[in-house]
Amino acid sequence: MSKSKRSNLRIQAAIDFLNTYGWALLIIAIVLIILIYLHVFNSSTFVSNVCESQNNIYCNKAILNTSGKVLVQITSDHQNPINITAIACSNNLNNLIFQNVTPQVTLEPGQSVELAVTCYDNGNPFIGKTGSIYSGYVVVKYYDIFTDFPGVSNLAVTLHSTPELISTTSVSTTISTTSTSTTSTSTTSTTTIPVPSGIQYYANITLSNNQNQPTPDPFQQEIVITSSSPLWNYINTGSNAGDNVEFFYFNNQTIIPSWLQSINSSEAVFWVKIGSIPANSNKVISIGFGSKTTNFFNGNNVGEAAQLSPTFGEYDNIQNVMNPGLIYQIYYCNSEYIVPNPSDVYQAQLYDGYSSSFGTSCTFSASTQPFLTAVSGSTQNVNGNTENYVIDNYQYGYSGGTGFPNPPVANELNAYVIKQIGFIHLSNPTVFYVVLDDGGIIGYSGNAPSSFTSWLGGSSNPANLINEWKVQGANEYSSSTANPGDYAIEYDYANMHPTQAYFALWSNNPVDYYSAAYPPDGVEPSYTFGTVNKV
Repeated sequence: MSKSKRSNLRIQAAIDFLNTYGWALLIIAIVLIILIYLHVFNSSTFVSNVCESQNNIYCNKAILNTSGKVLVQITSDHQNPINITAIACSNNLNNLIFQNVTPQVTLEPGQSVELAVTCYDNGNPFIGKTGSIYSGYVVVKYYDIFTDFPGVSNLAVTLHSTPELISTTSVSTTISTTSTSTTSTSTTSTTTIPVPSGIQYYANITLSNNQNQPTPDPFQQEIVITSSSPLWNYINTGSNAGDNVEFFYFNNQTIIPSWLQSINSSEAVFWVKIGSIPANSNKVISIGFGSKTTNFFNGNNVGEAAQLSPTFGEYDNIQNVMNPGLIYQIYYCNSEYIVPNPSDVYQAQLYDGYSSSFGTSCTFSASTQPFLTAVSGSTQNVNGNTENYVIDNYQYGYSGGTGFPNPPVANELNAYVIKQIGFIHLSNPTVFYVVLDDGGIIGYSGNAPSSFTSWLGGSSNPANLINEWKVQGANEYSSSTANPGDYAIEYDYANMHPTQAYFALWSNNPVDYYSAAYPPDGVEPSYTFGTVNKV
């Protein structure tokens, strides 16, 4: 074969090779150019996304797209549930643009949530090519549901942008747990909030016992909501006022027994029956609000005073909240013929160790814990006469009644004071009767007690049924008629003369007597309301 012919064969082979593989090489070259343009060979593309955790907020993952949206998944490791209220993403902690989480997201300990938010770079929304690096912070605002204390977590992030779509026009959330996965948006919410059925809004109430002793167990806490409180707007104040309110423990949705004592245009007075609050400690409960057409009252664990119900007594549950019997204390003076000042007696407290001169030269001392009467009266001999519905019948030197074994009086000839406070339930119009030797005051009121010291405010209170505070023999007095309903009552007695004594109370119709447990040193725990939240 000639040399020229062999050369032609080589050229032909090269042409055939190009025809066979040229298009493939061209495609590969084009792909390489595109990959280089997209920074695929940039080492930064292979850097892992970093999202640091802080303040018991764990950052599980973070994804940033080229439009500046970041999707971050966080988990709460707080001891109590928290509400996430706002989130921001910025490269500068001094220039944060927060976006509200609407509705707020509640996370139980160990629960996770995904939040999408726009990242900012020096005040401008971040826009970067695929693989661009963004370093900054995702900042999460929240507050502790039980304590209402706010918190902020600055989650440092180093992210490379991807073309991934993160579709959101506002902050939206997806809550996930091991058992449930629900979604909420800026306009609707199907987030599972641990509240009882029917509640649309709720707020936490922190009860603070600042005394060096625990409260009794059970304990009845008075809670007053005034018209100036933000909570007032959520209470039904129209027909059947107050019926859309109930109290509960947030963590397990348990309903707390509650009793609405009174409600008017300026305030609502509730009592809740809870367990003991330890010394120098707090307890958090929650108040829930249904729609203003919701009725939570059932006459069992949620109810109101008998006279407030549309049908008298329909939802009365005083017996399920209060303790049975009036609470009372005796104050003893080791001296004779002492006339205490009734106004000072009205200020007396009922705990063991309390003492006061009651405006005299003698010190009256309470040396025992308070006592309780029976819940209802019985037929007894009162100074020689048979009377029905007798609740108090203590005497010395008269016919009928008993001496003073309970409360104990060391010497019946010395001066002493007995003070009783609590509540009465009247099913029928009722007249009260007393036998007094020497002085006594009894009164009742449908309004909230001003304190555990002077429930009626003074010896001249117009609500008083009987006002007799003078040295005298055993006289019987009757009151004006008290209308059916539930009322606060106080009955104070003083033995002033060093001879006989009588202290009796009864009625013409059955009466049920109740009282709240007396707080340590007569000081009710204080309470503060948290923020109202939408479920």
